[in-house]
Amino acid sequence: MKSKIIFITAIVLLSYSCGLEDLGQSECAISIKKSLDESQEDYENDIYIDEEGKPKEQSYENCWYARERTRDYIAELKIYEDYIATNNCFRDTEVLDIGARIEGKKRDLEEDIEDVWNLCESVYDR
Repeated sequence: MKSKIIFITAIVLLSYSCGLEDLGQSECAISIKKSLDESQEDYENDIYIDEEGKPKEQSYENCWYARERTRDYIAELKIYEDYIATNNCFRDTEVLDIGARIEGKKRDLEEDIEDVWNLCESVYDR
């Protein structure tokens, strides 16, 4: 009975130290999700925030930059897809989960890039 209590206590403490959302995930999955979150944050900062930390002004040049940066980010997401597909440290369910997250993000970006670019061209009459 005493060993059972110690085991349950160890599991509870482990879940708090790892974070409940990370419990049961491989180190690879935790690491790649963190990296994906950081990449998305970098992308959004590049698109919306200038060098002084202020929101970027709307301009044709910023639209063009956003389109090119979005294309780069989509390429980066493809690299992540290849990595999780070929790295053996992920569980099958993690590959599916993370792959679906990446695929959804790529699809959204590809749809948005054309809509936003068409709007930029019409607004700035180019």
